[in-house]
Amino acid sequence: MKGMGQTAGFSDQQTGAQQADFSVDAIEVDPKCTGEFVEKPEHGHRIVLTFTVKTTPQFRADQGWLVTGHDFAIVGPDGVTETALVTGAAFMCHNQQEWLPTSPFAPASTYRGKLPLDTRNTSGTITYRPPLFGMAGSGGWEWQIPTP
Repeated sequence: MKGMGQTAGFSDQQTGAQQADFSVDAIEVDPKCTGEFVEKPEHGHRIVLTFTVKTTPQFRADQGWLVTGHDFAIVGPDGVTETALVTGAAFMCHNQQEWLPTSPFAPASTYRGKLPLDTRNTSGTITYRPPLFGMAGSGGWEWQIPTP
């Protein structure tokens, strides 16, 4: 479990070299949208994560790692895990310039941006389990959705 602004990261399993560090700097529930073509969320609510990602010079760009909504789930207060969080309506909330980059990250770089999720939940736990670096099914990070 991580708190707002608390750093997480991972290293290469073979060499042990640190690959990247990242933090969720904010979690907004149903934020005011700034996009030009805002659509109603398909599942009822938007949760927008603001990320900072810093890759090291040793970052293995050939792994193609990026932070994508497909690697997130939300465990609602009812204990049910929701996984289909990526919709066009979620992304339309903000202008493309505000998005976390949707291309793989490069070595020795810093990125900051928003990642929108479309969900039926306004509370619960957000989970992130990326499939790269041997983590599929065995690791990841969680953040509590803040209550208003």
